[in-house]
Amino acid sequence: MVLPFTIGAITQAAIDLMLGSPVSVRSALLGVARRYWALLGLSALFLLISPLALCLPVLVWLAVRWSVAVPAMLAEGVGPIRALDRSWTLTRGSWWRVFGILLLMYLLQSAVSGAFGVLAFPLAIAVPFLPQFVRGAMLLSLTTAASAVVLPVIYLCIALLYFDLRIRRESFDLDQLARQAVSPPA
Repeated sequence: MVLPFTIGAITQAAIDLMLGSPVSVRSALLGVARRYWALLGLSALFLLISPLALCLPVLVWLAVRWSVAVPAMLAEGVGPIRALDRSWTLTRGSWWRVFGILLLMYLLQSAVSGAFGVLAFPLAIAVPFLPQFVRGAMLLSLTTAASAVVLPVIYLCIALLYFDLRIRRESFDLDQLARQAVSPPA
């Protein structure tokens, strides 16, 4: 199961950067590996609430309230239930703001991904001697590659949103500055 690595690696790298830790592919993957089962459990919880898609407003409301659960889990080392509670607490009173940021982020991601897809379509048509299924596979491959380039931006934005909510609610930036002032220079 690679799902925890898919949802966690970019987020872990962003968290490490925000906390001033050295970041590498290895450190991000090791951070996710340490939290593998917790991330898998959180994914299972999200899957359990997916039948709420029948009631779209409830699903959107929960998705916004739980939007920063993955960064909360990775940054604070808590379990899936505590991460959902933490996300709930951080987004309290900021639902419309968080909703607007997430909506704008997903619209921008869709527009950029769609633009890459539109550019891939003429390329697939420009090669007339290839069979139809090969052109379709080429179009699908280019669209998937475009999504792979653009999708990490969503995870980065959610990690930044998590830190923004912590700064607004808990003066997290002042805590960070105090810690840096007390710790010896590296």
